[in-house]
Amino acid sequence: MVKLLHTVTEAAEALGVSPRTIYRLLTAGDLVAIKVRSATRIPEESLQRFVAGRTRQARRDGWGEPW
Repeated sequence: MVKLLHTVTEAAEALGVSPRTIYRLLTAGDLVAIKVRSATRIPEESLQRFVAGRTRQARRDGWGEPW
């Protein structure tokens, strides 16, 4: 079963960044989070959209070119 919601720590591990970076991305609006009672959870879809958007930008910037 696919996990629908991630903790901040899980999201950080998935993206290979620190939990602090996840909070910065949330504050900047680059990631979306929801509250489940008092717990912050990041939908899998938000992580997927973030990565897809950064991948598109990297390709536009020439990072998708073969070395």
